Amino acid sequence: MQSNWFERLGGTPALAQFLSAEEIPLPAVARVVADTREHYQLVDSAGREWPAVPAGRLRKGTLPVTGDWVRFESSEGLARILEVLPRHGVLQRSAVGTSGAAQVLAANLDTVYICLALDRDVRESVALRFVTAVRACGIEAAILLTKADLHPDPAEVVAALSAALPDVSIRAVSAMGGRGIEKLRAEVTNGCTVAFVGPSGAGKSSLVNAWIGEVQQEVGEVRAGDAKGRHTTTARQLHILPHSGLLLDTPGVREFGLSSDTEAVAGSFSDIEDLSAECRFRDCAHEGEPGCAVRRAVDEGTLAAERYEAWQKLMRESAFREKQQSMTAAAIEKARWKSVHKRKRDLDE
Repeated sequence: MQSNWFERLGGTPALAQFLSAEEIPLPAVARVVADTREHYQLVDSAGREWPAVPAGRLRKGTLPVTGDWVRFESSEGLARILEVLPRHGVLQRSAVGTSGAAQVLAANLDTVYICLALDRDVRESVALRFVTAVRACGIEAAILLTKADLHPDPAEVVAALSAALPDVSIRAVSAMGGRGIEKLRAEVTNGCTVAFVGPSGAGKSSLVNAWIGEVQQEVGEVRAGDAKGRHTTTARQLHILPHSGLLLDTPGVREFGLSSDTEAVAGSFSDIEDLSAECRFRDCAHEGEPGCAVRRAVDEGTLAAERYEAWQKLMRESAFREKQQSMTAAAIEKARWKSVHKRKRDLDE
């Protein structure tokens, strides 16, 4: 029974091997299904639910997030999280602003579905940013165009977005009409963990309810003036699906700061990468150098200027984040050595 729940909760052979090597018994591990940073909800390998708090030492290190596997102990109906186990598929975003600090949103994800609503304009730049950010985390990205019942021709939007992102799965779905729901259910096999991300009002909570087949998430009204929704989902919640797999719903995000992974940006612009191979200089920055195949394609109209500008913007932002992280790492290292030298002087005195 425990083994079945371990697999149903997304336990992988790699995690099982780690537990065996570290001699951690299966009853001592659980998965975080909800978190508020102060209080957590766990489901253990026997399917039991536990309210939980982190051990004091975790507050100065790696705090758990929804989707994490943890080692815990329990007493009188309350669990204490002792350790966060090795992660994969960590969804994170750089904080909006100049700090560049990464915010971990969830862990151990296999696929992230980016939800964009068809009751408003679907902007290619927004889709590119989300896809690039998800791929930078090493997670497969797909796009769901929600509220298909409110658009006169969803297929047209799918085709236009597919032209910009030819290697991304894009489809129109509807929570109200059930369009595409059965296909989604079939895709998420036993133990697979997927997540919904996207702006507020994109219909993520309605889609969760339609997928599960009952009301699990509160659904809010969307303002008629600007099509913006209220944040009905206020915490990340991992749902154990009745059919198979696990589904994480997240609060709406208005902006998704990029990480410093320029390779992930390049991966979202495979057409520009292909053109780059034809440039005269291998280190061409595509900023006007002679023999630049990318600029030539823009001038000739075979590469849309808007797409070239979007690529430039994301590459510059990613490079900026990389510089920020490098400067932060250097400052931390400098502070560490300063502390080491101070301790040495104290000992010598």
